[in-house]
Amino acid sequence: MITAPLSQAAPVGYDIDMSHTNVLFDVNHLGLSTMIGRFGDVAGTLMFDEDNIENSTVSVTVQTASINTFHEKRDDHLRSPDFSTPLNSGNDF
Repeated sequence: MITAPLSQAAPVGYDIDMSHTNVLFDVNHLGLSTMIGRFGDVAGTLMFDEDNIENSTVSVTVQTASINTFHEKRDDHLRSPDFSTPLNSGNDF
């Protein structure tokens, strides 16, 4: 018996499209209000393997300095040395 090998499609790559992407967050403030925000500078790639979904991957980089909580003074404070976070360390996540 002769069998032909099964053809396998190569994973397909997709770049994140900023016109269709939002990285949003919300933070509960003392149970009284919820602060919302977003990061405006995001890049990434999705590698989709239709034949083996477990081999699919997503890689995303968020420029933390692009934080926007819709309150400029708060955003500047979040980027200040008062916070030991990627927002002010020069690192992205």
